[in-house]
Amino acid sequence: MTIILYESEKVNSLFPITLTMCASDIFCAGITLTELIEKTFPKTKIIKLNRNYLQQSQFKIPKNETEILFMNSNLAPHFDSVIEFKNNLKNKSTLFVTKSNSIIGAYLNIKGINLQELNLLTPLTIDKFLLNLNLNKTEVKWQMFEHIWQLVTFNKQMLQSNLEYLKKGFIKKGKNFYTGKNVILPKKFEVDSTNGTILISSGVKIFPFVFLEGPVFIGENCLVKEFASIKDATSIGKICKIGGEVEASVFHSYSNKQHTGFIGHSYIGRWINLGAGTTNSDLKNTYSKIKIKGSETGEQFLGCFIGDYSKSAINTSIYTGKIIGVNSYLYGTVTKDVPSFTNYASQQNIKEVPFEVALKVQKAVFARRKKIQTKEDELILREIYSSTKSERIINNVKAGKFSL
Repeated sequence: MTIILYESEKVNSLFPITLTMCASDIFCAGITLTELIEKTFPKTKIIKLNRNYLQQSQFKIPKNETEILFMNSNLAPHFDSVIEFKNNLKNKSTLFVTKSNSIIGAYLNIKGINLQELNLLTPLTIDKFLLNLNLNKTEVKWQMFEHIWQLVTFNKQMLQSNLEYLKKGFIKKGKNFYTGKNVILPKKFEVDSTNGTILISSGVKIFPFVFLEGPVFIGENCLVKEFASIKDATSIGKICKIGGEVEASVFHSYSNKQHTGFIGHSYIGRWINLGAGTTNSDLKNTYSKIKIKGSETGEQFLGCFIGDYSKSAINTSIYTGKIIGVNSYLYGTVTKDVPSFTNYASQQNIKEVPFEVALKVQKAVFARRKKIQTKEDELILREIYSSTKSERIINNVKAGKFSL
């Protein structure tokens, strides 16, 4: 069997997080969908079908393949859902699953289907192709990412459940407290696993006087700095540096928040650096429900959503429910959404970050982690710069003097 993880038009609702990554690589509740599928379907070939500029190789189904499992990349990475999906395949009957009329996936025996026709499928034609097959439908309650704030709300809902699977193979250090290999723990630090599991992955170093309150997931090779407080359903990806207070938030990977400051109910992408004192609000003074881009979220607590490569200066303050685009630089008090490739000093002082500057900064940041910037990295960044131009025009972002 071959599994095809495909993007649908719903990926646009997760911008700017999915501007730089395919939906199946969203990190949430301690894992990405791609990683979860690899764990649940070991030794099964996985093919991704993404937007053109993110497609790493030509989409082609193996010639001798007879079975295909289509899975929408917007499916939230929840072990319970994917395992249920797998169990429903045991009888090898054709399966079509939906939630609120959204296609989640389908199992097909493709013996009677033209392979050439399948190889011509695109992310935007797969749903129509599946609907035209008139398959039997099975309604399920699995969560799909349809709004950007769900990256935070689903993390809180699913993290403890996922940790029950992720902890397998880890070393038990105490009640609901597990570590991987080569974890460095100090003599003085505090863990409270009363409300959920705490899982620290291999290669992590915890500095003295850290407080962890579960459920918490910390990815491989992270540094957790002295006096950090991490709590209330927080997921931290690999190779991050975390300090200060973090609550109910997600840090993807390769991102730093080394110093004091509060990040709550927020989603922080990759290759981000938050300067000392950077703090976001996650609760309105009126205690009312929060809107994002004019849409009702139904949530009382929501922070910010920051796209890859963005940076904040020291003592940056970010208002409730704000969205920060890819490769934007923040200073002072951020009172509104910030488009991608924008230097934001105030509402009256916003300028465009030139592509050449963004490219140089990306190269410098990669070098710090011993990663080489590739031609593909440049092409992806250039595509995003071009596709977000209209967003900057609408927000009156002007070209101006900007230097490294």
